[in-house]
Amino acid sequence: MAVNADNRIMLIHSYHQELQWVEDVTRGIREELLEGHALSIHYMDTKRIPVDMFQQAADEAFQEFKKQKPDLVIICDDNALKLLGLKISATTPLVFCGINGDIRADYPWVVKEARVTGVMERPLIKRTIAEFIKQTGHHYKKALILLGDSPTARAFHLYDLGNQARLSVNRTISADVLRISDMESWKNAIRDSGANGYDLLLVAGFGAMKDSEGRYVSLDELSNWVGKHSPVPALTVHKQAIAKDKIMAGMIVSGTIMGHDVARLANLMLNTPVNSGKISIVTQNLGRYIFSRSALRAKGIEPPVAGSDQVQIIP
Repeated sequence: MAVNADNRIMLIHSYHQELQWVEDVTRGIREELLEGHALSIHYMDTKRIPVDMFQQAADEAFQEFKKQKPDLVIICDDNALKLLGLKISATTPLVFCGINGDIRADYPWVVKEARVTGVMERPLIKRTIAEFIKQTGHHYKKALILLGDSPTARAFHLYDLGNQARLSVNRTISADVLRISDMESWKNAIRDSGANGYDLLLVAGFGAMKDSEGRYVSLDELSNWVGKHSPVPALTVHKQAIAKDKIMAGMIVSGTIMGHDVARLANLMLNTPVNSGKISIVTQNLGRYIFSRSALRAKGIEPPVAGSDQVQIIP
């Protein structure tokens, strides 16, 4: 299939447009797609709508897919791939990105489909803790890894942390893992972290939290709360959550690079003859460490010197 002005690509995001991850992935795709594509975007908003509305969101996306009749579909993140991938791949080449699940366990049909490939995402939770210690020169004994209970958080726990409740990060620091869906219990775990013997906190997969009235609470609001109330240094793996009035630091998987990677696969798919064999799935595991100078100093920690492209110091 040659790249030309008739190549229509539909990008289906699991989440909403305003999420930093979504913005970064979209930017990366636009930067890397070859000229001549017509790109349309559909947002399923599954971080903000109730779980019982996921199927309706998927049905709406599928109706839009049938209306547009694209030449190729890019699906971003697990929710959309679970709900739409198999149906779409039956008729249309599919490239996915940001997938935290296990292909053989969660998406066995992907292995069988020649015109399906994509980019896996593996969060850098243990590396975030280990690299923070290395970069700052501070020593910690016990960390709390606090996850939400969204599909993303469950995938983090299973595939990045081996579903363990307790693990060793390196020879000097251990970590307990808690997965909490209730926001007040999640906040209490953070408030009590110091009293419970933890001297370091990492929060991840909390982008789908809801309050007691069922209201979606934004990642920005929760990150601000952590920055204000955590009694111990707090880390994360989410770029949007790191700022001077939020969480102090974290090693993040770049959404822009994810977009570049999936766009390259889309370009390749559109230029690869149908019977030429399956294009290999790739995994993105390169991270960039972001430190907030102000947030670090508020906890008495001097920021490291940015000596490479892998370390970024922000205000």
